[in-house]
Amino acid sequence: MDENALNYDITAEVNKGCIYCDSSATEDLNTFSDYMIDNRFNSQFFQDSVLIIRVEHQIQNFEFTQCGASGCVFRIYATNLTEFSMSSFQFNFEVPFQTTFGGYFFQINNNLFLSLDPGEEKDITDLFNPQNPLNCSEMADTGFNFTSIFSGVYTE
Repeated sequence: MDENALNYDITAEVNKGCIYCDSSATEDLNTFSDYMIDNRFNSQFFQDSVLIIRVEHQIQNFEFTQCGASGCVFRIYATNLTEFSMSSFQFNFEVPFQTTFGGYFFQINNNLFLSLDPGEEKDITDLFNPQNPLNCSEMADTGFNFTSIFSGVYTE
């Protein structure tokens, strides 16, 4: 009888139990974090750590197709390590596998930019599209190490 339930029936007169999407559990597979180094030659931060990037790798299995597609889920967080505000910058990064050739590349969505105050941590998941995905079990078995490509604009 609940309009938010998957099994909602407008003609129902008795509640026989509602089914909701949020009942599916998310399983944590791995969490990876590493420093992102500024690689712009003319930057005052050249070869310094400017961000910490944390990637939380999870698997979500939905029992009902109405809830969405089952599979890998990534949450990406960035923390500004500098004493300056970082504004209107973009970056891409790759998480290569330890035991196999290849990796998982995170490409920023077109025309989206990030801004972070000094010390600020922000969930930036929605800014990225993962590219070249492997299946979740292969990724969990091999693990990750970071390599990074960074470019940005800093303002004081």
